[in-house]
Amino acid sequence: MDHLPIYRIRRQLKRSRVDLAESTINDWLKAVADMLEPLYNIQRARILSKDYLMVDETTIRVLDKNKKGKTHTGYHWVYYDPLGEGVFFEYQTGRNSKFPAETLKDFKGHLQTDGYAGYNEVGRRVDVIQLACFAHVRRKFDAAKNNDTKRASWMLKHIRYLYLVEARARDGGLSYEERYDFRQRHSVRQLDNIRRWLIENKAEVLPRSSIGKAIDYTLNLWNRLIRYMDDGVLRLITI
Repeated sequence: MDHLPIYRIRRQLKRSRVDLAESTINDWLKAVADMLEPLYNIQRARILSKDYLMVDETTIRVLDKNKKGKTHTGYHWVYYDPLGEGVFFEYQTGRNSKFPAETLKDFKGHLQTDGYAGYNEVGRRVDVIQLACFAHVRRKFDAAKNNDTKRASWMLKHIRYLYLVEARARDGGLSYEERYDFRQRHSVRQLDNIRRWLIENKAEVLPRSSIGKAIDYTLNLWNRLIRYMDDGVLRLITI
Protein backbone atom coordinates (compact mmCIF):
# COMPACT_ATOMS: atom_id res chain seq x y z
CA MET A 1 0.00 0.00 0.00
CA ASP A 2 2.87 2.40 0.84
CA HIS A 3 5.14 1.68 -2.07
CA LEU A 4 8.63 3.05 -1.33
CA PRO A 5 11.82 2.52 -3.31
CA ILE A 6 14.58 0.98 -1.24
CA TYR A 7 16.80 4.05 -1.53
CA ARG A 8 14.11 6.11 0.24
CA ILE A 9 13.76 3.53 3.01
CA ARG A 10 17.53 3.70 3.44
CA ARG A 11 17.37 7.49 3.76
CA GLN A 12 14.69 7.21 6.45
CA LEU A 13 16.84 4.78 8.41
CA LYS A 14 19.92 6.98 8.09
CA ARG A 15 18.01 9.90 9.63
CA SER A 16 17.62 7.63 12.68
CA ARG A 17 21.38 6.91 12.61
CA VAL A 18 20.89 3.42 11.20
CA ASP A 19 23.11 3.02 8.15
CA LEU A 20 22.35 -0.21 6.30
CA ALA A 21 23.75 -1.25 2.95
CA GLU A 22 21.21 -1.30 0.16
CA SER A 23 22.16 -4.92 -0.56
CA THR A 24 21.29 -5.85 3.03
CA ILE A 25 17.81 -4.33 2.76
CA ASN A 26 17.36 -6.05 -0.60
CA ASP A 27 18.25 -9.41 0.95
CA TRP A 28 15.83 -8.84 3.84
CA LEU A 29 12.99 -7.97 1.50
CA LYS A 30 13.63 -11.03 -0.63
CA ALA A 31 13.72 -13.24 2.47
CA VAL A 32 10.37 -11.83 3.64
CA ALA A 33 8.88 -12.37 0.18
CA ASP A 34 10.11 -15.99 0.16
CA MET A 35 8.54 -16.60 3.58
CA LEU A 36 5.22 -15.06 2.51
CA GLU A 37 5.02 -16.95 -0.80
CA PRO A 38 3.06 -19.93 0.63
CA LEU A 39 0.43 -17.52 2.00
CA TYR A 40 0.31 -15.76 -1.36
CA ASN A 41 -0.28 -19.07 -3.13
CA ILE A 42 -3.13 -19.90 -0.75
CA GLN A 43 -4.72 -16.49 -1.32
CA ARG A 44 -4.31 -16.84 -5.09
CA ALA A 45 -5.96 -20.27 -5.11
CA ARG A 46 -8.77 -19.02 -2.90
CA ILE A 47 -9.56 -16.05 -5.16
CA LEU A 48 -9.40 -18.14 -8.34
CA SER A 49 -11.85 -20.66 -6.88
CA LYS A 50 -14.63 -18.01 -6.89
CA ASP A 51 -17.25 -17.80 -9.65
CA TYR A 52 -17.35 -13.99 -9.89
CA LEU A 53 -14.13 -12.03 -10.41
CA MET A 54 -13.12 -8.53 -11.44
CA VAL A 55 -9.79 -8.17 -13.25
CA ASP A 56 -7.76 -5.15 -14.28
CA GLU A 57 -4.14 -4.43 -15.07
CA THR A 58 -1.92 -1.45 -14.31
CA THR A 59 1.57 -0.45 -15.37
CA ILE A 60 4.61 -0.41 -13.12
CA ARG A 61 8.12 0.79 -13.92
CA VAL A 62 10.68 -1.98 -13.42
CA LEU A 63 14.46 -1.66 -13.31
CA ASP A 64 16.05 -3.34 -16.31
CA LYS A 65 18.61 -5.97 -15.32
CA ASN A 66 20.41 -5.62 -18.64
CA LYS A 67 20.58 -1.80 -18.78
CA LYS A 68 21.83 -0.10 -15.64
CA GLY A 69 19.74 2.90 -14.68
CA LYS A 70 17.04 2.09 -17.23
CA THR A 71 13.50 0.86 -16.67
CA HIS A 72 10.89 -0.96 -18.71
CA THR A 73 7.14 -1.22 -18.34
CA GLY A 74 5.80 -4.20 -16.42
CA TYR A 75 2.24 -4.94 -15.38
CA HIS A 76 0.48 -5.76 -12.14
CA TRP A 77 -2.63 -7.79 -12.94
CA VAL A 78 -5.23 -7.40 -10.19
CA TYR A 79 -7.70 -10.23 -9.48
CA TYR A 80 -10.51 -9.21 -7.11
CA ASP A 81 -13.30 -11.19 -5.50
CA PRO A 82 -16.02 -8.53 -4.96
CA LEU A 83 -18.19 -10.70 -2.71
CA GLY A 84 -15.45 -11.86 -0.36
CA GLU A 85 -13.40 -8.66 -0.88
CA GLY A 86 -10.24 -10.68 -1.44
CA VAL A 87 -7.53 -9.72 -3.90
CA PHE A 88 -4.18 -10.82 -5.24
CA PHE A 89 -1.70 -9.10 -7.53
CA GLU A 90 0.23 -10.95 -10.19
CA TYR A 91 3.25 -9.35 -11.84
CA GLN A 92 3.81 -10.00 -15.54
CA THR A 93 6.27 -8.59 -18.02
CA GLY A 94 3.56 -7.48 -20.45
CA ARG A 95 -0.11 -7.02 -21.29
CA ASN A 96 -0.51 -9.99 -23.61
CA SER A 97 -3.77 -11.98 -23.50
CA LYS A 98 -1.76 -15.11 -22.65
CA PHE A 99 -1.32 -13.88 -19.07
CA PRO A 100 -5.01 -13.78 -17.98
CA ALA A 101 -5.68 -16.83 -20.15
CA GLU A 102 -3.13 -18.84 -18.19
CA THR A 103 -4.13 -17.52 -14.76
CA LEU A 104 -7.85 -18.06 -15.44
CA LYS A 105 -7.49 -21.38 -17.28
CA ASP A 106 -9.66 -23.17 -14.71
CA PHE A 107 -12.00 -20.27 -13.95
CA LYS A 108 -15.75 -20.67 -14.47
CA GLY A 109 -18.32 -17.94 -13.89
CA HIS A 110 -18.73 -14.18 -14.32
CA LEU A 111 -15.66 -12.16 -15.30
CA GLN A 112 -15.90 -8.35 -15.15
CA THR A 113 -13.28 -6.20 -16.90
CA ASP A 114 -12.87 -3.10 -19.02
CA GLY A 115 -13.05 -3.33 -22.81
CA TYR A 116 -9.46 -4.46 -23.34
CA ALA A 117 -9.47 -7.21 -25.98
CA GLY A 118 -6.85 -9.18 -24.05
CA TYR A 119 -9.64 -10.67 -21.91
CA ASN A 120 -11.64 -11.94 -24.87
CA GLU A 121 -9.75 -15.22 -25.12
CA VAL A 122 -11.03 -16.11 -21.67
CA GLY A 123 -14.45 -14.64 -22.39
CA ARG A 124 -14.97 -16.85 -25.45
CA ARG A 125 -15.11 -19.96 -23.29
CA VAL A 126 -18.61 -21.38 -22.80
CA ASP A 127 -18.18 -21.50 -19.02
CA VAL A 128 -17.24 -17.81 -18.71
CA ILE A 129 -19.72 -14.91 -18.86
CA GLN A 130 -18.17 -11.50 -19.51
CA LEU A 131 -19.32 -8.27 -17.89
CA ALA A 132 -18.10 -4.74 -18.58
CA CYS A 133 -17.78 -1.77 -16.25
CA PHE A 134 -19.70 1.51 -16.32
CA ALA A 135 -16.86 3.29 -14.50
CA HIS A 136 -14.70 2.89 -17.60
CA VAL A 137 -17.56 4.18 -19.77
CA ARG A 138 -17.99 7.17 -17.48
CA ARG A 139 -14.27 7.93 -17.69
CA LYS A 140 -14.41 8.17 -21.47
CA PHE A 141 -17.36 10.56 -21.46
CA ASP A 142 -15.73 12.65 -18.74
CA ALA A 143 -12.65 12.94 -20.99
CA ALA A 144 -14.92 14.02 -23.87
CA LYS A 145 -16.37 17.04 -22.05
CA ASN A 146 -14.00 19.46 -23.77
CA ASN A 147 -14.88 17.94 -27.13
CA ASP A 148 -18.68 17.97 -26.76
CA THR A 149 -19.87 19.33 -23.43
CA LYS A 150 -23.58 18.91 -24.11
CA ARG A 151 -23.47 15.26 -25.14
CA ALA A 152 -20.87 14.25 -22.56
CA SER A 153 -22.81 15.96 -19.77
CA TRP A 154 -26.03 14.21 -20.82
CA MET A 155 -24.38 10.82 -20.53
CA LEU A 156 -22.64 11.61 -17.24
CA LYS A 157 -25.96 12.70 -15.75
CA HIS A 158 -27.67 9.47 -16.78
CA ILE A 159 -24.82 7.26 -15.59
CA ARG A 160 -24.97 9.10 -12.27
CA TYR A 161 -28.59 8.01 -11.96
CA LEU A 162 -27.52 4.35 -12.35
CA TYR A 163 -24.92 4.90 -9.63
CA LEU A 164 -27.57 6.37 -7.34
CA VAL A 165 -29.81 3.34 -7.83
CA GLU A 166 -26.93 1.10 -6.76
CA ALA A 167 -26.12 3.33 -3.78
CA ARG A 168 -29.74 3.23 -2.58
CA ALA A 169 -29.80 -0.56 -2.88
CA ARG A 170 -26.51 -0.90 -1.01
CA ASP A 171 -27.32 1.63 1.72
CA GLY A 172 -30.76 0.08 2.13
CA GLY A 173 -29.19 -3.28 2.91
CA LEU A 174 -31.18 -5.01 0.16
CA SER A 175 -30.65 -8.72 -0.40
CA TYR A 176 -29.46 -9.85 -3.81
CA GLU A 177 -33.03 -10.79 -4.78
CA GLU A 178 -34.33 -7.43 -3.59
CA ARG A 179 -31.54 -5.62 -5.42
CA TYR A 180 -32.50 -7.40 -8.65
CA ASP A 181 -36.15 -6.29 -8.26
CA PHE A 182 -35.07 -2.74 -7.34
CA ARG A 183 -32.97 -2.49 -10.50
CA GLN A 184 -35.83 -3.77 -12.65
CA ARG A 185 -38.03 -0.98 -11.29
CA HIS A 186 -35.50 1.86 -11.49
CA SER A 187 -32.70 1.08 -13.97
CA VAL A 188 -34.29 -0.72 -16.93
CA ARG A 189 -35.92 2.39 -18.39
CA GLN A 190 -32.77 4.42 -17.82
CA LEU A 191 -30.64 1.88 -19.67
CA ASP A 192 -33.12 1.83 -22.55
CA ASN A 193 -32.89 5.63 -22.77
CA ILE A 194 -29.10 5.51 -22.78
CA ARG A 195 -28.93 2.91 -25.54
CA ARG A 196 -31.42 4.81 -27.69
CA TRP A 197 -29.43 8.02 -27.18
CA LEU A 198 -26.16 6.27 -28.14
CA ILE A 199 -27.62 4.97 -31.40
CA GLU A 200 -29.17 8.34 -32.30
CA ASN A 201 -26.01 10.33 -31.56
CA LYS A 202 -23.52 7.93 -33.14
CA ALA A 203 -24.49 9.18 -36.61
CA GLU A 204 -24.12 12.83 -35.58
CA VAL A 205 -20.54 12.87 -34.28
CA LEU A 206 -17.13 12.35 -35.85
CA PRO A 207 -16.05 8.72 -35.25
CA ARG A 208 -12.51 9.72 -34.28
CA SER A 209 -13.52 12.51 -31.92
CA SER A 210 -13.44 11.94 -28.17
CA ILE A 211 -17.21 11.82 -27.98
CA GLY A 212 -17.39 9.52 -31.01
CA LYS A 213 -14.91 7.10 -29.45
CA ALA A 214 -16.81 7.16 -26.14
CA ILE A 215 -20.08 6.33 -27.91
CA ASP A 216 -18.49 3.52 -29.94
CA TYR A 217 -16.82 2.07 -26.85
CA THR A 218 -20.13 1.96 -25.01
CA LEU A 219 -22.14 0.48 -27.87
CA ASN A 220 -19.52 -2.18 -28.56
CA LEU A 221 -19.70 -3.34 -24.94
CA TRP A 222 -23.41 -2.80 -24.42
CA ASN A 223 -24.43 -6.43 -23.86
CA ARG A 224 -21.68 -6.84 -21.27
CA LEU A 225 -22.51 -3.52 -19.61
CA ILE A 226 -26.15 -4.40 -18.94
CA ARG A 227 -25.41 -7.97 -17.82
CA TYR A 228 -25.26 -6.85 -14.20
CA MET A 229 -29.05 -6.54 -14.45
CA ASP A 230 -29.36 -10.34 -14.69
CA ASP A 231 -28.47 -11.00 -11.05
CA GLY A 232 -28.43 -8.90 -7.88
CA VAL A 233 -25.04 -10.40 -7.01
CA LEU A 234 -23.37 -8.66 -9.97
CA ARG A 235 -22.04 -5.10 -9.85
CA LEU A 236 -22.40 -2.03 -12.04
CA ILE A 237 -18.69 -1.21 -11.84
CA THR A 238 -15.40 -2.85 -11.00
CA ILE A 239 -14.00 -1.77 -7.65
